Amino acid sequence: MTRKNFTLTSPYREITSADETKQFTNELFPQGNVLADLATMNIGHRHVFVYEQNNEILAFLIFDDHNTYFHIEFVAVNRLIPSGLSAGTKLILLLEELGRNLKYDNIELYSLEQKISYYEALGFDDTRITEIGNYGKMSKMVKSLTSW
Repeated sequence: MTRKNFTLTSPYREITSADETKQFTNELFPQGNVLADLATMNIGHRHVFVYEQNNEILAFLIFDDHNTYFHIEFVAVNRLIPSGLSAGTKLILLLEELGRNLKYDNIELYSLEQKISYYEALGFDDTRITEIGNYGKMSKMVKSLTSW
């Protein structure tokens, strides 16, 4: 599968090695240096998008492109910087737009139990398929991109 090159406009862009030293903290990454490894993950069918304002990373989105759908691996918001409407939500909405433009079927992800209602509010359906991941019990969520 050939890697797609997405054309993104500010405040969205792909992560670069220059981001490795920027601070990023949230509930799952309290140490503040999570960005150090993300640039090396941005290869092949895996993409890492960031939402940036004033040279600060407000959120990042890691996803896999499977040619007919996207699988979101991770969305994280930087708690060091308030962002109004969540920068993470804006990244998900961007991915939906890209998927629709590519005529993709859906976006899928595995959600932490405490985040299911958040994804449902964004139009994702809980499939009731669960697995135990690194962060606890997770439910598979799917959002169709073919129905409006």
